[in-house]
Amino acid sequence: MFKLFVWLGLIISITLSSCATTHLDSPNAYPGESAQKIFAAGKNNVQKGNFHEAEKRFIALTVKDPGAQENELATIYLLYSYYRQEEFIKAINTASAFLKIHPNGKYSDYVYFMRGLAFYYSKQSILDRAFTVNLAARDTSDFKLAFADFAMVVRYFPHSNYAPAAQQYLIYLRELLAQHQLQTAQFYYQRKAYKAARQRASILVKHYQGSSYFAQALNLIADCDAQISLHKSNVT
Repeated sequence: MFKLFVWLGLIISITLSSCATTHLDSPNAYPGESAQKIFAAGKNNVQKGNFHEAEKRFIALTVKDPGAQENELATIYLLYSYYRQEEFIKAINTASAFLKIHPNGKYSDYVYFMRGLAFYYSKQSILDRAFTVNLAARDTSDFKLAFADFAMVVRYFPHSNYAPAAQQYLIYLRELLAQHQLQTAQFYYQRKAYKAARQRASILVKHYQGSSYFAQALNLIADCDAQISLHKSNVT
């Protein structure tokens, strides 16, 4: 029970801190409606695609009745509502709060998967998705976090309905992250920073085995070693 209230406290603090509709932070929100009715109305709004209204309902539910048995599932719907509204930071924070209390719970596979999606899309604009953009040339920190979440689904929830899709994202992100490491290594190599180039290529070899850039990384490491050895012989 203590864990339940800690988790609900985390969810409430995340959602209300950025919610402009101040009446939702009152236990008197939706007067005359039971927790069950608020939940049912929120779920109905999700099904209709009215995600903003659904969001308000689920936030109000956690405040109005923190002990309601619907709250765990309400948080799952809230996470989905944030994602569909492209409120990716809220989705990430909600998922993270949930997983602190339920790392291996009934819905944890879904939450890891959705957080992975939120990380993946968090830095992409509408134009990025509409046109072919070299994402490997950008900051890849959120892609690494997405990769880690999809890997959690595949590794710890192999029979999940979300495991096949997570596996496909892993394959794609492995290529993207490997390409980023190779491009960075080549950048350093061209500027004769051979140790830095070798370090980047080594990261690719260690973490992204099976990518199509693996052989190029091995060749670059060999070239860096040759250049470093040549420099040492010239110095001596």
